[in-house]
Amino acid sequence: MIAGLLIFQEFPRSLAIILLYIAGYVLIASYATVTEQRERRAQAHSLVVELQDANRQLIENAATIENLAIVEEAQPVGARVARFG
Repeated sequence: MIAGLLIFQEFPRSLAIILLYIAGYVLIASYATVTEQRERRAQAHSLVVELQDANRQLIENAATIENLAIVEEAQPVGARVARFG
């Protein structure tokens, strides 16, 4: 395409058209890059929220397990044996 412009157009005009095409390509490429970065940021934010929820759930589960262990330790030995016996 560029070769055709250089052959069929006068030099200054063909150079202007080529520069216009290059500017258009740069504009489109930069818009695509920005759009992709926004999508990646949104995905990263979503993953952070998901990870925070999972971490909160793990903390709650650990607290529950710790409370159950404390209750089990507080039971008399006879009650534990009778439960498993």
